[in-house]
Amino acid sequence: NNKKDFESMISWFDDKSIGGVAESFPIEFETGKINNSLAYIGNLYGNYLWIEFLKKKYCIKYNNILVVDSSKKNVFPFLVNIFRKNLYKENTTLGDDFERSLEILNNNYKIVVLDNPNFPRMHTLSYSISFKDILKQKTRTAKARDQVFSKYDIKVNLLFYPQMLFYYILNIHKTGSIKGAFSLFLWIIIFIYGSFISKIKNRNLST
Repeated sequence: NNKKDFESMISWFDDKSIGGVAESFPIEFETGKINNSLAYIGNLYGNYLWIEFLKKKYCIKYNNILVVDSSKKNVFPFLVNIFRKNLYKENTTLGDDFERSLEILNNNYKIVVLDNPNFPRMHTLSYSISFKDILKQKTRTAKARDQVFSKYDIKVNLLFYPQMLFYYILNIHKTGSIKGAFSLFLWIIIFIYGSFISKIKNRNLST
């Protein structure tokens, strides 16, 4: 990140219609892999391809920048942690960053989605993760999605997940190796299993 990129990002808010900036790359996404463990690589590419799929499905160009298509605001939310102060609203679900995205769009503001990883964004402070950690994370995220979808009456098309899986298969070569492809396959299994657990297990997922 550099000062010029930061100033460029701040200037987007000169446009009064811009309400926030979406999490556009995984926090693990770097110019090179930091950790070669199966769990780390799987989480990196699993989250990366998820976001890339959302970009292609739900984004459009506006004044030469990528933004969420507001006509699809009640379909599948991006995560938003950079936004106008006046748009802050206390969350009532586990998915505060999901809620923020929907609230911004519902107030008729636009959300910028980065297509350049060099712009200022969130980075991880830890380059270590286990499959157990991923399962816990995906179980909680699935519960958060269910709460947000219920609150905002979001109906996800039944074809969404098959289309996403097909996108993963088409882009599995981006992992760059057989090990990367295998790690992504394991991540997908954990994602599905975590979503299943969140629906059948009655336990506290608030932390």
